[in-house]
Amino acid sequence: CGSKALLPSEMLRVPRSREVGQSYVTSVATTLRALIASLLLVWRARPDLLLCNGPGTCVPLCAAAWSLRLAGVKHVEVAFVESFCRVESLSLSGRILMAAARLGLC
Repeated sequence: CGSKALLPSEMLRVPRSREVGQSYVTSVATTLRALIASLLLVWRARPDLLLCNGPGTCVPLCAAAWSLRLAGVKHVEVAFVESFCRVESLSLSGRILMAAARLGLC
């Protein structure tokens, strides 16, 4: 094994789109806040890969990554990992991202 220098890492926080039990009506405002924060973060970082696990933050992050490709700036690979606890059905995040993938958005 060759020795490679590790790149510096940084943990950044993104506001959640929706809290557990939050109504869909009130989640519109929190989702917009999360989307704006995600756009700022992803456009600044321009990652090669977005590895995300729902719930609550990954849909706005994936939308921000998709916006880079839509603008012709960069193609960001997106990998969504469903929670191991979801053994019978997909989470809401998983269902949204599955639909986006079928439409060719990610």
